[in-house]
Amino acid sequence: MNKIQRDNIYLDKNESYFFLNQNILSELKSFSEKIITTYPNIQELKELIAQHVGQSAQKILPCHGSEQAIRLTVMNLFKPEDKVVLLSPTFVAFDYALEYAGIKPIIINYEEHEDRYIAPIDKIIASINEDIKCIMLCNPSNPLGCVIDETDLLRIIEQAQKFNTLVIVDEVYSKFSGVSCNELAKKFDNLIIFRSFSKEYGLAGVRLGYLIATPDIIKRLDNARRMFWPISHFALHALKVILRHLDHFDAQIKNTKQTRDELIAFLRQIGLKCYSSETNFFIVKSEKKKEIMDYLALKKIFVGEVDYFKNGEPLLQNAFRISVPSLKDKEKLIEHFTSLRNNGVI
Repeated sequence: MNKIQRDNIYLDKNESYFFLNQNILSELKSFSEKIITTYPNIQELKELIAQHVGQSAQKILPCHGSEQAIRLTVMNLFKPEDKVVLLSPTFVAFDYALEYAGIKPIIINYEEHEDRYIAPIDKIIASINEDIKCIMLCNPSNPLGCVIDETDLLRIIEQAQKFNTLVIVDEVYSKFSGVSCNELAKKFDNLIIFRSFSKEYGLAGVRLGYLIATPDIIKRLDNARRMFWPISHFALHALKVILRHLDHFDAQIKNTKQTRDELIAFLRQIGLKCYSSETNFFIVKSEKKKEIMDYLALKKIFVGEVDYFKNGEPLLQNAFRISVPSLKDKEKLIEHFTSLRNNGVI
């Protein structure tokens, strides 16, 4: 990476690029040649993840990021004629997997209420019947940042269970919201959860995700994948390092939430419409979207386009997304938004 690239600030992919301190980085870089020359112990990986989330290892399937978990599940549990309800807009990996499988989902759209997005819980529950194979949720929402609380999640799962309908919940951002179906997975056999170590632990480049489901579903998906070593040995090494520093990451998540809320408050104060979020990113709307994004790019700050999300209109019209930055980069962001306001762009 050249100096120009190092000076850039990328706030467009929801990466927790500042989560790893020097001690953790040193531990990640310190490994024996066996990490490179030998295959990983996948059972050990499963047991470490299971212990981390308080589940049995038989209910854990490590994957190459949550994207592999999504595609593996869709391609092997559903048929083209199955009826699937999708809360939308959602993580594009769901759209891609369903399209690849030949499934046309029944779309239920999020709703906009003042400065927040909301999932229409009653509509979701009303959609569940004996013909519905699965309900797919991203919670907290990617790309919107809103969250369905545990009471409403329970309502959805209980209603789905009456009709043997699966409920899939992508929880990649769950630690930022404090809302999870993990405990419900111990009680309901119609629940599948996707998670990863990318956002909450700063390991996006390691590509380590996993899913939580019943042992029967895990076995079926693992057999369908037919891979002896779907995860690298370095991913196992990285997981061991991360698990030694959970207090550090809890503090980073707390600080990220505070930085997010401070940025949202500042941007609202200078006249921008910002949406409440329970993730490490938030949505901003402005009719001057192009001017704002172009100006920030000139200042080497790159925020996220959201035009590519299916069913994004009108919820994401004139919108862009900002990943929560480090404290140092937060000050630069505030400086440049202040200039935009002073120059009459905002």
